[in-house]
Amino acid sequence: MGETREIKSTSENNKEGKGKNKLIFFLSKYKFEPKECHYKSKYDGGNNEIYGKQTPDAPTKYFLNYLTEKGKKIDDILCITSKDTNERKKNRNKPDKEYESAFENYKRVLNEFCEKKKIEIPKLIKLNFDYNFEKGESIDEDDRYRNLFKSIVDEISENDTVYIDYTSGIRDTSLLIILMIRYLEYTGIKCGGMIYSYFDNDDKENNKIIDIKSTYDLFELLNGVNEFTSFGKSKTLSNYYNNIWKDKEEYKEISELIETMNDFSDMMSLCMVEDIDEIMKKLNQKIIEAEKIKNKINSNENQLMNYMFFNLIKEIKKKFYLEDGEEITYINLIRWCLDNDLIQQALTLYVEKMPEYYFNSNFFNINDENLNETLESLKILKDNYIDVFYKGIFKNILNDTKKYILTEEDIKELKSVKNKIIKKIKESIFKNKEYILGKENTSIQEYKEIYIKETLDEIKSIISREYKKGNTNKKIKIYSLDEDKPKDKEGFLSLLFSKEEIISEIVDNIYLKKKLKKIGTLSTKKNDIEYTYNKKINSIIILSTNNKNMPSWSNIRLKDLILLMEDYLYFKIMRNQINHAKKSKLTQEVEAYLNKKYKSNIDAGYIKQKMYISINNIPEVLQGIEDSKEIASTV
Repeated sequence: MGETREIKSTSENNKEGKGKNKLIFFLSKYKFEPKECHYKSKYDGGNNEIYGKQTPDAPTKYFLNYLTEKGKKIDDILCITSKDTNERKKNRNKPDKEYESAFENYKRVLNEFCEKKKIEIPKLIKLNFDYNFEKGESIDEDDRYRNLFKSIVDEISENDTVYIDYTSGIRDTSLLIILMIRYLEYTGIKCGGMIYSYFDNDDKENNKIIDIKSTYDLFELLNGVNEFTSFGKSKTLSNYYNNIWKDKEEYKEISELIETMNDFSDMMSLCMVEDIDEIMKKLNQKIIEAEKIKNKINSNENQLMNYMFFNLIKEIKKKFYLEDGEEITYINLIRWCLDNDLIQQALTLYVEKMPEYYFNSNFFNINDENLNETLESLKILKDNYIDVFYKGIFKNILNDTKKYILTEEDIKELKSVKNKIIKKIKESIFKNKEYILGKENTSIQEYKEIYIKETLDEIKSIISREYKKGNTNKKIKIYSLDEDKPKDKEGFLSLLFSKEEIISEIVDNIYLKKKLKKIGTLSTKKNDIEYTYNKKINSIIILSTNNKNMPSWSNIRLKDLILLMEDYLYFKIMRNQINHAKKSKLTQEVEAYLNKKYKSNIDAGYIKQKMYISINNIPEVLQGIEDSKEIASTV
């Protein structure tokens, strides 16, 4: 496969501090007795005019001049040869004369030019394409491209800069070279230049060296836009912009767009959702401003680049679902994250921003009196949308449990029970006074009416809680009833006799507990963070058994509200599980509940699927609001 050299490691290259400049081209077939032709180039008018007979002559001379002008040199030339370009030739018109091979001719012309210009002759490295001269055998057609790829890679070290003569060779081989250079650039190799020598058969005065590096660089533009739209990263696009547009006043709007894209990229990488609103508005505005200068920029040298960039802006808008002139929304941004497998970012945006979307879309009435009472009790400000939804609304449902789960039959039954047993309970308090005060360890006597026993036990629990050592609370809170706390336990028992409504509250609570157990609510412990999700789930369960009493603060259908609460809680749990260094343990009840409708384990693909379904349901929710308005207007 040609000469072999030791490949330097990354650390060795770094020690040297720089790589080498290497020219790569595919050697063309030998032309018999061609005329020397001039090729127009940037060096016309001086001593560096480019002349050549064989196809690779002019491009090689061009690069030698180009690097000399910059105070550099070509260190190595990787010449890709075939069996045909290595064999000496005979012209059938002159059968007695043997001509040098194409490779020999190229080597001679290279040496003569360098000696004339007094520059160092590059090391000429021959790479074999279709024939292995060491083994004296053809390279199998299926192996040629693999072998060529390997031979080029083996000859190039990290930090090298490659220059490409794209003139010669069969087209698929030329394309392979481009592919290899793109591959090598990912490993630190730079493409310093790429040219094509144009030979005009009809007008030799029109021969010229064409710089196609700017066309090749369009790959970077494509990569940059794809990187941004796919991953929210703008590094490649920014680098491309800095090389092409930086400090050019006519590209001011593009400059500002790229900078905004950088800000967006940083925000998405760090999940800085607190800045998302400003960045979304700014990005949308900068896209609009950049589009306005499309017709203003008519630079000949960058016409293709400009045309591609402005068409790629359309793709950026499409990726963000902005085709219809809409602004970037939380829904579109979440969908974009999901499209590009940015699951953690999607979860963060959903949890942190969807509550704001709910209120801004009139899902809920934030000025509802009943809801405001809950918010005030929790000391939650109205503009704190996350807490208003996740804490306020969920808590409000718990506060109104009776309204949602007690049917008319339940209320009648409860009223009948209370009327019959309140007096009996007062009598039982007197009979079991010592037990209730904790002065006796004996269990309370059995009653046929179970509410009596349970009520007495609850009274004992209240006394134990409110009159425990060190408790300085001056108010006794029994559900909705606030009373000044008597000085001692006996005083509290006396209060029960004078305030039958306290006993009524206790009986109501016992009945409610039975009902909650019946509908399958989860167990809870007061002020225990481990049971936070249990409480949230209970709000959903309570609302799901709703006796057609819609929350006064809701403008959406009951089924939509329940689904929205379920999805939000699920995504919040998943987000917390992913973000915490130590995964918080879910209670068995929570896991069991989630597994009825979701997966409690972390599954990125499943989360993605569920979130798509959730945000795709939003238009239906919005339509439900409009339908309700229409119905209301006809009543």
